[in-house]
Amino acid sequence: ERVKGEYLNISHVSREHMAAYLCIASNGVPPAVSKRIVLQVNFRPKIRVPNLRVGAAVGSDVTLECKLEASPSPLTSWVRNGFMLLNTTKYEIVESQHGYKVDMKIKVRNVVESDFGSYKCLAKNTLAEKEGFIRLYKSNQRSNASKKKSQTLMDESQEFLPDKKNRSPDLDSDEEDGAMPHTPLNGTSNSGGPYAVSASLSIVYMSIFFLLW
Repeated sequence: ERVKGEYLNISHVSREHMAAYLCIASNGVPPAVSKRIVLQVNFRPKIRVPNLRVGAAVGSDVTLECKLEASPSPLTSWVRNGFMLLNTTKYEIVESQHGYKVDMKIKVRNVVESDFGSYKCLAKNTLAEKEGFIRLYKSNQRSNASKKKSQTLMDESQEFLPDKKNRSPDLDSDEEDGAMPHTPLNGTSNSGGPYAVSASLSIVYMSIFFLLW
């Protein structure tokens, strides 16, 4: 938008007016002269919390987020139980700034019982101080990694179960008569098949599976 005149009047200035303005002077004789003027509007910090309550399972990682607007640029921090949180192996703090907008994030690694509770994001500039709160609560849902591990162990255990199609006819005949198949000490069935060995391996593997579980 181009405005003619020596003055540019802006009524009811707000943060949306923050920008660079170019003043150009020309009398028809080149070259024209220009001057760039940056308008900065100062205002108190404003914090918005996208998720006031965030759930996480024990052993998982979780990210908390606060979005804020402030000018001049504020000092920001995360506080937990009255102590300022810093970048450590436990916490990862990341900020991205676009003009007067700041996106604050903190990742809590390997969540334990003591991590549940209230977290505070804080922003302070020369005009005021503002804070937002996020509550981290315990989620009963197991992590996808734990579910995948359990499913893998169950799938592997099925490989040791005997296949009825490959069983000896003598074994099927004994079961139909209501008699238990005789298994010699050498680990083979009457027909010489590896059924007893497979069954033993299955029992041992299932025992290990339940111990791991």
